[in-house]
Amino acid sequence: MKFRILISICLLLLFHLLPAAWSQDSSPDGFYGRVDLGGLWMSSKSWLEAGDDNRRLETLDQKPKGQSEWLPVPSFELGYYFNHDSRVYFGIPFEEEPRPTLGIEFETPAGIELGASLFYGIPDEVWTDPYLTGVNRVETDETRFGGEITCEINGWELGYELEQVDVDKDDIGKRFSELKRDGMIHQFELSWDIELGSGFELIPGAAYTLADIDGKANRYNGYTANLDLEKNWENIELKLSLEAGTHDYDAIHPIFSNTRKDDVYEAMASVSWFNPLGFEGFAVRAGGGYERCNSNINFYDSEGAFAFVTLGYEFGSTRKHRHD
Repeated sequence: MKFRILISICLLLLFHLLPAAWSQDSSPDGFYGRVDLGGLWMSSKSWLEAGDDNRRLETLDQKPKGQSEWLPVPSFELGYYFNHDSRVYFGIPFEEEPRPTLGIEFETPAGIELGASLFYGIPDEVWTDPYLTGVNRVETDETRFGGEITCEINGWELGYELEQVDVDKDDIGKRFSELKRDGMIHQFELSWDIELGSGFELIPGAAYTLADIDGKANRYNGYTANLDLEKNWENIELKLSLEAGTHDYDAIHPIFSNTRKDDVYEAMASVSWFNPLGFEGFAVRAGGGYERCNSNINFYDSEGAFAFVTLGYEFGSTRKHRHD
């Protein structure tokens, strides 16, 4: 955790200095940038979440303790627009887990928008063996990296993401080969952007996930449906998001003697205030969310909540997409 926070802060401070390198460019092409500085509060109840409050459990039937923390928000984007509708960019988007991303987007003469990106997740902490009882569990690093391609035409967007998962010290995978955690995750997404008028946009979507994990009891097929609603005023943007899905696992869990199935629910809301009090280029963002997992194996039941507030600044080309 400390390593992740340190790297994120260093990247954020580095790119916070970049606006001085370019003047305000009002031409269609050119450099642009965005940086957000703020705080994120997270609270969770999960036996899989590494932390001091959940380091030790006496039985696998216990309910997890709640734990919370404050983190800095490492979010920025630096890019260059060329040929009016194409761009290259690098940054850390604001997501549940910040990950440096390098990408390119361009529009074909037929009006099809294509995108490709590579990402690397800053290592997170997981338990070497989540199922140990009567002793203190030990953390290890889990690293995720991969790439994504997208295609958008006439309001429809199709995406494919490939993510590699690598657990540094996978002790549980050594105890039970069915519980190895390394592998690859394939995700296919489809969404439709519907303009409702008066600044409203409705975006229904669906996703299919194929988790090809080395341990067959950790492999699953995931099915998700989501619905986003956006409302834009002159300087205000409101976003609401709902998501529900299920993960069907492939094989019997060797510890719980049951085949795992998880139902996952998420809700999120955020508001952005652009040019607050007349300060051009600045933006204030705030929001929060809640997620819950109901599993047929009680050990995997979890819930979490988060809230954030940031102060951001944008500079450069006016072709910068506000809604990226």
